[in-house]
Amino acid sequence: MAVLVNVFSVPFKLYHFSQSRNVTGIGRSQVASVQVITASVQVIAASAQVIIASVQVITASAQVITASAQVITASVQVITASAQVITTSVQVITASAQVITASAQVITASVQVITASAQVITTSVQVITASAQVITASARVITASVQVITASIQVITASVQVITASAQVITASAQVITASVQVITASAQVIIASAQVITASAQVITASVQIITASAQVITASVQVITASAQVITASAQVITASGKVITASAQVITASAQVITASAQVITADVQVIARRWISFPRYLC
Repeated sequence: MAVLVNVFSVPFKLYHFSQSRNVTGIGRSQVASVQVITASVQVIAASAQVIIASVQVITASAQVITASAQVITASVQVITASAQVITTSVQVITASAQVITASAQVITASVQVITASAQVITTSVQVITASAQVITASARVITASVQVITASIQVITASVQVITASAQVITASAQVITASVQVITASAQVIIASAQVITASAQVITASVQIITASAQVITASVQVITASAQVITASAQVITASGKVITASAQVITASAQVITASAQVITADVQVIARRWISFPRYLC
């Protein structure tokens, strides 16, 4: 028994003091490598979560960009409709201006008719005055003829004819005056109607200007909406860029963690090989 104890105890003591430290170091290295691998796996899992969150942020940003594009499209449609309203209003103003021009021409023509009618009335008054003068002269002739009735019968007859003709002239002049008054009345009615048309056209122009002002305000608001949408798109693009950088950094972290895991696995493999070689050579110590 003493021999066996000596035989087994000496190599064991040699192995204990010369090799046990290395074995203990290999065990610690394996534990540290496993801890490094565990930490690396946790880093990879966290990086994967960061990548998933970044992808979700990119998806949300893409949805924001889509919504902003839809807002811009709607704003462009509003601007197009407002431009059409302005075009229609300009056409209405042009038509109203043409109506005003035509009404002014009618008023000018009516004034010319009134002027001509006034001239006719003046001429008729002059004819009446001349006829009155003829009647006065004829009366004087009649008076003189009464004194010389026998000699002046022919003169009286002629004077009567002149008076009859003068009365006819007066009647015709009165008819001309009546017709001229009717023309003046009709011209006044035309002027009143033209003034009403001008008033209505001015109201149409005022309404058209108000429509143009409102359309311009709509266009201004639409441009502001487009500007805000462009800013939202820019911010979303910046978020996507930042998310891409986060994904790139996370991928780099995952790559580095994989390299650490590979190196740790290599260390563990080397330690296992060392342990295997030592356990294989362990019987030599027993011999």
